[in-house]
Amino acid sequence: MTVTSLPTDSGELDDSFAVNSFGDRYLYPVNRESFNRLGSSAVFQAYFGERLFAENTLHIVVGTDSGLLLRYIAGRGVPLGSRYLFIELPELLSRLHQEGLTELLGDKACCTPPDCWVKEAAAFKLNEYFYINSVEFWQSLGARDANLAYYTELVWAVDAELARLHWLGVVALGNEGFIQCQLANLADNLHPATLLKNRLRGCTALLLAGGPSLDSILPWALEHREQLVVMAVSRISRRLQQTGLVPDFVFSVDPTELSFDVSKEMLEFGDEVTLIHAYHINPLLLGQWRGPSFFLGDLLPWKSRLNPVSLPHPGPTVTNVALAVGRELGFSRIILGGVDLCFSREGFTHAEGSNERKVGPRFDLTGLQVETNGGWMADTSPDFAQARTNLEHQARLLARQGCQLINPGAASARVDRVLHCPLAEIELTGDPPNLRSVLNSLGIRPADRSDHINGLLQEIRRGIHNVKTIRDLASEALDHNRGIYQSGTSSEAKRSKIQLDRIERRLNTRYRLFARLTKKLGIRDFLKVTRPYEDIEMSATDAQQLGATYYQAYLDGGQRLLKLLEDTEQRLQSRLAEDSEPPNFAELWSQWRTDRQFGRGRVWLKRHPEYQLTPEIRREFEDLEQRYRDVLADTNSKHLQRTKHHSSLTAAQTRARILLRNRRTAELKTLLESLENHPDADQGVLHRHLVAAYEAESEGEYDRALQELQPVIEAGPSPLLEDALTRVFLISIEVQQLDNAGFALQCLAQLSPVYQPQYAEILKLLNRPMDAIDTYNAYILRFPDNLYAHLRLARLYLDMGVDDACRLLVEHILQKWPGNGTARDLQQAMAAASSQPEN
Repeated sequence: MTVTSLPTDSGELDDSFAVNSFGDRYLYPVNRESFNRLGSSAVFQAYFGERLFAENTLHIVVGTDSGLLLRYIAGRGVPLGSRYLFIELPELLSRLHQEGLTELLGDKACCTPPDCWVKEAAAFKLNEYFYINSVEFWQSLGARDANLAYYTELVWAVDAELARLHWLGVVALGNEGFIQCQLANLADNLHPATLLKNRLRGCTALLLAGGPSLDSILPWALEHREQLVVMAVSRISRRLQQTGLVPDFVFSVDPTELSFDVSKEMLEFGDEVTLIHAYHINPLLLGQWRGPSFFLGDLLPWKSRLNPVSLPHPGPTVTNVALAVGRELGFSRIILGGVDLCFSREGFTHAEGSNERKVGPRFDLTGLQVETNGGWMADTSPDFAQARTNLEHQARLLARQGCQLINPGAASARVDRVLHCPLAEIELTGDPPNLRSVLNSLGIRPADRSDHINGLLQEIRRGIHNVKTIRDLASEALDHNRGIYQSGTSSEAKRSKIQLDRIERRLNTRYRLFARLTKKLGIRDFLKVTRPYEDIEMSATDAQQLGATYYQAYLDGGQRLLKLLEDTEQRLQSRLAEDSEPPNFAELWSQWRTDRQFGRGRVWLKRHPEYQLTPEIRREFEDLEQRYRDVLADTNSKHLQRTKHHSSLTAAQTRARILLRNRRTAELKTLLESLENHPDADQGVLHRHLVAAYEAESEGEYDRALQELQPVIEAGPSPLLEDALTRVFLISIEVQQLDNAGFALQCLAQLSPVYQPQYAEILKLLNRPMDAIDTYNAYILRFPDNLYAHLRLARLYLDMGVDDACRLLVEHILQKWPGNGTARDLQQAMAAASSQPEN
């Protein structure tokens, strides 16, 4: 989101600084009364705690609290290795700059307007902080309270963009899983997809993905099946089989077991379906696939003559990959079905037949939205948003190459250069080519398989030799690293340093390819030596530990890579043995079970239909078939469990809370509709009442809000009770019903002692000061280290004129927290009060 101006015409912004009794200078429209009772330092300490001063952390903060937050951090000092990025509204930045506040933290902080923060975050090494899981996102008090309305949109926009950038950064760390699958797939990555280039020139393709609009296009696809080349992403295989639509091509990319969970039904397609896949497809899919297949990307994870030229296949989603490959196959027109890249109005993320649809609407959203072809705004996720950006780039490129993209879905994300055209207006002419003839024309021979595997075995053995050497060098380097710092003489240390430098040169030259691969495989171990900034010089002990961590990462990564290569060698030999005469079935079955590829038996039987099986061998194949069927029938997968989390009622409660805080009335209404579609309707009754109350409160209809909250409160203890009582309290304050507010806080204080300080304050307003004192004392007895509560109680004593109690408590505060400014201000206030003559 870009914010270029403030709504100054509304009178919201008065850029003159106010000063409270604690000497805090602040802009009243931003912070109003936030610091008037205790002062900014005490409020900041209670609100942020010590996490704001974590070392080796990038703190991204929306707002500066009129520059007071800058002063607070400057007073404490920037922690080692940490940086602060403040995102502030432009007019406020200009005013803070005039005051000299934006330079308080030097080059360890940056104050930036909203349209520049991503660039500044990159300059502060955002990705490196992501790598070590040390990015903190904060709202200043001004942003949290949103007295200036623009803060609401800014917080949502920054949070959503930060989630997207984090997703991209985490994806970049996925090397280990990719390499593992690449090596596991070596024997089955037989034919590069380049063999298919331009084989379907001029045809019309239908690309089907898993978005909610898939259901609306399936009847049309079945009606026009003979006029289309149908491409489908693997995750919709179950849905296609339910409707009887058999695709020509199925696409799969992801290496994860979750990908297998959602795509395993594709294995039930016959050999009339062709699989096009990434080199790192999950091996459980590729190893059990019975039909023809073609791979994208490199064959080996290092530079090799065996690596083919690959077709372009940009991600991040399998849909992006399929679209790019479709153009390379020569299609002149591609119709998109279920390529929504956003969620339905009801909150559904995927079509019927999917795990996502089974568990209900998704609630754990970030605030990211896109415009649809139908003209309304729809929620989306960081990966979908990135896929949409990539699709826009692809659409421009395809348009220049003469390929037209059409999306008939009104509920799909609007994408430049993708024509929105209703199905009834799409004209289809001509017949697609005979795909079987196309495949037969490629000249693929069964003998290619053994030649392919024998060539790979030579490369794998070369890799094993190199990695063993790297492992030995890393072990030697650990000894020399110790020698540098623990040798008895400087000459011995010097010799160790020379030997260590020699090892490093060999790793970076002769063994460069496999050293890089070792680093990729163990990148998370190598990241342990990453510190985005070194603000102090390392000690000898630190340097030794850093070196030890670095070479231990080489040693551990090398050991893992060696195990993978040795397993790959064994699997390649097993694939060769599948075609031997006679095969050693015991060894084959052992390998298939080790790989959990029980469906590999079906693959072998298809390739060897003439083989006469003995009763004992047939029983073994039948056992493998049953285990394969059991895997297919298992619906309680990890993916289903994860999607349940996305659609849990707890996630709905959290989202409703965020929407109310940001006054997103329309989205609260949408969430209410989504809850009506939740499969757990009985459990969701109270959630619907709570969200209805939020929607009413957001509209300013306080009586209706209180009526909706009543069933939640009457239901007694539940995860919703605290939220309901909190809203009763805040609404009662808004309409100045202090007795009702006091009752709500009393109930909250019984639920959790965290509410006791607020309850004490309301008791004071209700002219029950002694009850307020008792409540504060009960809280402090339980939480003796809470400075904020001590200061509030001392202030209460002062306001009541209980001088002795106030003096004793302030002395205790200063003894426990020496130099606390708010306590000293209270001392001065007591002194000033005692010096006043009596009337």
